[in-house]
Amino acid sequence: MIEFDNKQEENLGLPLPKGKVKVYQEDKIDRSLEFIGEDRINHRPKNETVELYLGEAFDIKCEGHKMDSQKDDEGIRTEK
Repeated sequence: MIEFDNKQEENLGLPLPKGKVKVYQEDKIDRSLEFIGEDRINHRPKNETVELYLGEAFDIKCEGHKMDSQKDDEGIRTEK
């Protein structure tokens, strides 16, 4: 999810037409543009917040391992 203010202070401040918004991010290594997502918006007046839902990552995996856990006299669990 990306959110931005459609204001002149943010170098925008123009009415946005209904349509598809594509978002790209510059790669830090080779400075190429990489597509990171898209969303559709309805007509948006200036000076409003715009929210874009760019999708969900499908190729990210993580693993967690619980190393140690203790409970004190008040029942508060501390993990190490």
